[in-house]
Amino acid sequence: MINNKGEMGMGQIGALIMFFITILVGVVLLAPAAQQVGEVTNTIAVSNESLGTAAATGTTIFLTQYRAIDGVTVWNATGDVAVPADNYTIINNVVDPTTGGASVNFSFTTITGVYAGVWTFDATAQPTTYVTDSGARAVSTLIIIMFALAILAIAVGFAFGKEKMKEMMGI
Repeated sequence: MINNKGEMGMGQIGALIMFFITILVGVVLLAPAAQQVGEVTNTIAVSNESLGTAAATGTTIFLTQYRAIDGVTVWNATGDVAVPADNYTIINNVVDPTTGGASVNFSFTTITGVYAGVWTFDATAQPTTYVTDSGARAVSTLIIIMFALAILAIAVGFAFGKEKMKEMMGI
């Protein structure tokens, strides 16, 4: 409370410091939390990703940076001929035997002529951090929104003061 001389009491200084620390910590934590939510809820576009040299028929590789890929187009070594889907097999959400993590199993089934050499692919991929449950993706986004609203409520509550807030709410 401000006295007649325009000075603040010790309780008000403490409340002011607490307000600034709360807002500062909230804003500092909000950005990385929101960024992490983006990483676990968004798919990524993969373009010109190398599969290495198309080895012998029946050879399998694991794409350990993805848990699933969709809309796949595989290209030959020169990048001008699309490899038909009957020349490879893709199995999503498998466990990589060397790392134990989620991955994509890519198997070469037929390698002849123009399809020999280094293969690349384009696709839409789910990174290994992707949350597959749609409900969990929605809730994780809502948590960030609620966190931002809580920071805003603290700021507005401090700006208007307790008495003004009671008056606005009709209490």
